[in-house]
Amino acid sequence: TPPPLRQAGTETSDRERLGDFYLYPLPERTTIANRQTKQVSFLDVQSTPAARAYEYRNGWLGTAEQPQSANTVLRFSSSREQGLGDALPAGTVRVYQRDARGNPQFVGESPIGHTPMGSSIGLTTGQAFDVKVHPVVERRERVSDDRWRTTMRYTLTNATPGPVTVDLIQAGLWGETRIVEESRESNRRSADETLWRVNVPANGEAIVTATFDTEY
Repeated sequence: TPPPLRQAGTETSDRERLGDFYLYPLPERTTIANRQTKQVSFLDVQSTPAARAYEYRNGWLGTAEQPQSANTVLRFSSSREQGLGDALPAGTVRVYQRDARGNPQFVGESPIGHTPMGSSIGLTTGQAFDVKVHPVVERRERVSDDRWRTTMRYTLTNATPGPVTVDLIQAGLWGETRIVEESRESNRRSADETLWRVNVPANGEAIVTATFDTEY
């Protein structure tokens, strides 16, 4: 599961600081009995933009025995202008969504660390039943004493009634790994990972193929 903090913010919250910490005073007095657990509100923000996304990370150049569920991710910002407008203390964020009758239903949770204001956040709230990815090694061949070529096929399926976009991430690209051929352009995020942003039609599938030149 990828960490929720995708990009650390650089904005300073208006809250009172105590050393390197922020204070989160309660709006009114509250009483806690012995051994009691109580939830209190410290942040009330409405109409903050958020987007649901799908992510799948293949840890190495290997075949999965069966299609795997993509992670369901809720993306938003803690910035002042386009987000929550506050720094967030470490804890667990629980996500609720209203059903067809308007009742809030729990849909997942994710732990976060101390998060500066202005950060980009992606909460992994669970796995999608209807959005799957099946990575398969189509061919692996030795091309020299110390070089191998592996051709991967990723089949993405979508059983929902609307189109979705899946962030397909191939990790485990250690050493001098190069992509020598690919069916669509990827974005090399680091020495270890590359990403394809794949549009999958409603009740349909999409296929990505790529050939990797590796040291082993």
